[in-house]
Amino acid sequence: MAGTTATEEEPHPFSLSVKLSLVMGPVLALIPFLYDPPGDLKAGAWRLIGLTLWMVAWWITEAVPIPATALLPIPFMPLLGIAGQKTVTSSYAHPLIYLFFGGFMIAAAMQRWGLHRRIALTTVNVLGTSPSGIIGSFMLASAFLSMWISNTATTIMMFAVGLSLIEYLADTISDKGRMRNFGVVLMLGIAYGASIGGVSTLVGTPPNAFLAGFLAESYGYTLSFASWLLVGIPFMIIMLPVGWLWLTRVTFPVKGLQFGKAKDLLKSELARMGPMSRAE
Repeated sequence: MAGTTATEEEPHPFSLSVKLSLVMGPVLALIPFLYDPPGDLKAGAWRLIGLTLWMVAWWITEAVPIPATALLPIPFMPLLGIAGQKTVTSSYAHPLIYLFFGGFMIAAAMQRWGLHRRIALTTVNVLGTSPSGIIGSFMLASAFLSMWISNTATTIMMFAVGLSLIEYLADTISDKGRMRNFGVVLMLGIAYGASIGGVSTLVGTPPNAFLAGFLAESYGYTLSFASWLLVGIPFMIIMLPVGWLWLTRVTFPVKGLQFGKAKDLLKSELARMGPMSRAE
C-alpha cells in the first residue's frame, strides 16, 4: 500500500490477548472475595486460588515478563492474608532454588563457551561413527551432562549439535528412509539419555531435589547426594544400554547406513574448536 514503509511492524498476534490478560489477571484474583469458600476450604487457601489464577493468566500470555509474574506472591500473599511476608520471602531463598540456579548458571556457561559441543564431538569420535555408535555416544554425552545440570537444558543444548550432524549426513546418504530413522532415533536418544542421566544424581532434574526437600521438611530424613548415587548410578548403567538397544534395534533399526565421512567431519569440527580454552 502507498505510504507503507519497510520499517512498520506487523501487530503482535497476541496483543489483544495480552491486553485482556493484564486486566483479567487481577479480576480473577478478586473472585474469592465475591464468593464464600466452597466446603471446608479456608479463606486463605481460597484467596490463594485467585492469586494462582492471576499468575497463570499472566504466565500463559506473558503479559509481563515471566520472572516478574513470579514475584507477585511477595507483595500480595501478605496483603491478602494468605501468608506472612517472612514466610513468603523465605521460600524464594530456599536451598533448592539456589540449587536450580547453580545448575542453570553452569548450563549457561557451558553453552556460552561451547563445552557441551566439545563433549559430544569427543565422545562420538572416541566411541565410533557407525549409526548405532553415534546414537550411543550422544546418549552417553547427554546422560553425563544431565547428571550435573537440568535435563531440559541438556536436551536443548544437545539437540543443536545433533541437528547439525543430521543435516550434514543427510546430504551424503541416498537412503532417505533409513536416514530418517537415524534422525528420529538420534533426537529420541538425546532426550532419553538426558532423562536417564537426570535421574542418576540429586541435581540432575528438579523433581529429585523436590523429593529431598519434602523428605527433610515432612519426615526429618536427609537424603544426601551420596545416598542418591547408590540408587541413581546403577539405574543409569542399566537403563542407558536398554534404551539404546530398544531404539536402534527394535523401534527404528538403523542397520545398513554407512557414514564414511562422519569421522572426517568430527575431526574437522574438533580441530576448528582448537584446544580447550581456560573458560571451558
